[in-house]
Formats: sequence, C-alpha cells, structure tokens
Amino acid sequence: MNKTQRDSLKSRLKALSYYQIAGGVYGIGNIIWVISTSIITMDRLFFLVLIIPLTILNSYSIFVGKQLLKGKIENGLKHSMINQALQVFYFELFGYAYQFIAGIGVVFTIDYTDDLLLRTTFSLPTSQLSINFNGDLIIAGLNLIPLFLIRFIIKAQEKIEDLNYEFRL
Repeated sequence: MNKTQRDSLKSRLKALSYYQIAGGVYGIGNIIWVISTSIITMDRLFFLVLIIPLTILNSYSIFVGKQLLKGKIENGLKHSMINQALQVFYFELFGYAYQFIAGIGVVFTIDYTDDLLLRTTFSLPTSQLSINFNGDLIIAGLNLIPLFLIRFIIKAQEKIEDLNYEFRL
C-alpha cells in the first residue's frame, strides 16, 4: 500500500469516526429533547427501562468513534462493526419495536400490518424501543447504510492486516 492509499484510508477512517460520534451525540441530544419537552405519563421506572438502553447505544457510538480517533484502530474497527450491526435491523412486531440509527438511515421496510407494503425511507439519527405498545403492527426493516459501512470496515481491516507496522490516524 503506497502513501496515497494509506492517507486515503486514514481520512476515510477519520470520517467514519466523526460520523459515529456525530450520530451518537445527535441521538443523545434527541433523547434529552424528548424528555424535556414531553410529559411523562407512564411509570417512571418503565420509562427509565426504555431510555437507558437507548442512551447506552448512542453513547457506545460516541465511544467507538473516539477509539478510532485515538488511533486504536483494531479495537475501533471491531467495535465499529458491532455498532453498525446494531443498526441494520428494524422491527415492530407483536407490540415490541426496535430501531437504532446513529447516523443516516436508508431503511427498506416490509409492512404486513394490513396489506403487503414495501417502502424505502430516509432517516436522520433515531432510536426507538417499545414494549407492549402497538400489537397490531407487523413491520420489518433493513437499514442499508450500516451494511455499506460494514463492508468498508471489513475491507479496511483487511488492508490494515496487510500492513505489518503500527497504523495511526
């Protein structure tokens, strides 16, 4: 790998790290905004059970981005892979729902609630966790952006493995 290719890889890894940090910060900001602007009518413990995992997921995205920026490339890429995998699937089934997007989402969904509907939607960072909410919905989705990022991460890991020296951003 020549210097131009190394510099290109470094800049793309930095972009990935900033992307993950920005998505996590936006997600936590969104959680704070929702808490501050809504009247909590449900049991506070139940509310915390929903908010804490979403906050942890967004915080994890920030952590992952910082790992890459600190030059902990192998660890950062391993955690980036996990972070992106957590963002691939979306569902609303039998009263349970899960969606986590710490970045940009292009989500392909299949809605079988009333009829078979296929949709593609664009999303900014968002997170959703519901328990016993709307049992009538039957929706499954796939976020395409994390799939592309997972592919990039795998290729970056292969390139870095080929290098037999310390790789720093």
